[in-house]
Amino acid sequence: MVYANLIWPLANYSDTNQVPYGMEFRQLYWESFMAAFHPLFPRNVAAAVSGFLSIPFMVVMGLPLLLALIAAWKRLSLEPVTVPYWICGTAFWLSEIHRKDIAHLVFGSPLWIVLGFYYVRRVRSRWVQQTLQLVAISAVVLCLLNPAVALVAPYQTVTRRGIVYNAFRETPVLEFLQARIQPGEPVFIYPYSPLYYFLSAAQNPTRHSILLYGYNGADEFRDAVQSIESKRVEFVLWDTVVSGENLRRWFPGYSDPAVENQVLEAYLQSHYRLLDTRNGFRILQRFEPVEAKREAAATVTVR
Repeated sequence: MVYANLIWPLANYSDTNQVPYGMEFRQLYWESFMAAFHPLFPRNVAAAVSGFLSIPFMVVMGLPLLLALIAAWKRLSLEPVTVPYWICGTAFWLSEIHRKDIAHLVFGSPLWIVLGFYYVRRVRSRWVQQTLQLVAISAVVLCLLNPAVALVAPYQTVTRRGIVYNAFRETPVLEFLQARIQPGEPVFIYPYSPLYYFLSAAQNPTRHSILLYGYNGADEFRDAVQSIESKRVEFVLWDTVVSGENLRRWFPGYSDPAVENQVLEAYLQSHYRLLDTRNGFRILQRFEPVEAKREAAATVTVR
């Protein structure tokens, strides 16, 4: 517990995860909204709809400033009923601030959101109340988009955990796992797509759901290799989309290590062969070392 929560984050996590405040809001939400609505409406209308749906994210990004301004009004900020929200909300927010992208800001803000709504409701101003209503309506509409997308999703995959609805692409990797991997059987997914372990009921043979240079240390890569080798894992799924320029876009502090320091890549190249490629995933299958094949051939010859 101490290693995972203190030693490891301080030693490995911060450099790779230094990102601009609110990073990925534009790519993940604004551009997605525009791509969805621009074919249906004129550009200015699509921009207005996208802006309306972006309101909750802008509120979350502005929460620290909003609450700092509220804290200046001491008679409001020091109310006994709000003290637990200040303490726990601040701790919660700080626990997610190691990576300041929009997703982690959202993860760390639920108690601050409650606190912000509480304070804003106490401000007796018509325009403030109307703003609060606008934020609430936008959040409700945004929440309704998820089931709406699921209902019209053209791709459906029956998994061992239920039906997965996908609006953008099929899931051949998941279909491969369910066809070739039995529940509880080990398969390693690199560098990270831990959702596949859950949906296919496969077992992660290592103790790492993510392995990323600069994020994880060399000892953790060696530990993963040892686990894969000891369990003779037959299949490895290597996500090549999570590499190169994509990694540097998602993790601005990331840099590829020298080839001689790429522990897992060297192991995979010497112990696995390429079986197939699906949706950017290399599906690797373990092959027997040359020595083992020779021994098997010698045994057959003697017989």
